[in-house]
Amino acid sequence: MSTVPKIAELRTYDLGINGLLMQVCKALELTDTLYQDMADKYRAVGSWLADQDSPLFALKPTIYPQGAALIQTTNKPRKQDEFDIDLICELTNLQPTHDAMDVYAAVEQRLLDSEIYRPKVERFKRCIRINYAGQFHLDITPACPNPYKGKTHLLVPDRNIQNWKSSNPKGFADWFNLRSLIGLTEASRKIEPVPENLAAEAKPPLKSIAQLIKRHRDVIFEQHDHAPRSVTLTTLAGTYYNGSSSILDGTTAVLGAVSNLVASTNGIIDIRNPADVQESFSEAWVKDPESYVKFASFVHNFHSQLIQLQELSGMDVIAKKLGELFGEEISTRAVRAHVELFNEHRDGNRLFASGSSLMIGSSAARVIPKTTFYGN
Repeated sequence: MSTVPKIAELRTYDLGINGLLMQVCKALELTDTLYQDMADKYRAVGSWLADQDSPLFALKPTIYPQGAALIQTTNKPRKQDEFDIDLICELTNLQPTHDAMDVYAAVEQRLLDSEIYRPKVERFKRCIRINYAGQFHLDITPACPNPYKGKTHLLVPDRNIQNWKSSNPKGFADWFNLRSLIGLTEASRKIEPVPENLAAEAKPPLKSIAQLIKRHRDVIFEQHDHAPRSVTLTTLAGTYYNGSSSILDGTTAVLGAVSNLVASTNGIIDIRNPADVQESFSEAWVKDPESYVKFASFVHNFHSQLIQLQELSGMDVIAKKLGELFGEEISTRAVRAHVELFNEHRDGNRLFASGSSLMIGSSAARVIPKTTFYGN
């Protein structure tokens, strides 16, 4: 299947670094095959938990995704890494008067009752993980409605404190998706929902910005315990997104704002769930101050490197920098797709330059000469 956008899409396709970053986002997307496999396993686990024969059935379990899968910012795993799909098992008929650890154990036991899932089960702080070796893992978080706050607010068991903890994944997704609408035209806001495996070029810029920041995190903190959580990075991206239609400008602005916040804050910055202020995303930094120092360095350095990226010239130099930022394999694919698109429409006399953007059919614009992967 061709990765080249339709001609109509080229009216807003950027000739420069922003176009390359769009291609990086396209290369980060899950393949349809991988996405379908994940979706099938998600449905199977959900059915097992909520089946009429399940001991949980009387508690009326509702299964739904949370995190990156819900806000469409999931990235293809790097090298042999696995990606995770987070889901909530909300026991809608349960009251928080039940012991949180008993509820956690009940959901875990249901998974252990399956010959398929038993060897794949692993315990974590709030979730129960099912490992599909070499592919991905499903992180299942038990939950019950929070009667004190109502709406989409939840209480989830936390094994560290042996009690319930406040959360609101649906509210967070609503907040992030609303932030994604900033800067979009009214016509864009009325478009009906797109298919689940949303193409990169169809996403609002904020979702691509979050993907790029998480990808650079994966490169810098490869298999490192100090890596900042995805929800933390996503919250910061949504909070400081300025509505820019440019992925490059938007990412640079977010990183600059966060870097300034860190520099001007005495101590550790306090990041709260915008949909539930009782839920703090800074807990890990409080317990491990070294991880906060590394986060601060990560943001500052990424911001500086994006500014440097804009000053580079020559596709070979730019490609090398992209490889440092997002990984060589992804960046090579992105550059090749960018140049393929560039030359295909230049050869058809459909590609013209006006400023830093590609245009079609403008006689006042300058025709672009052919280039190669490492052409000057």
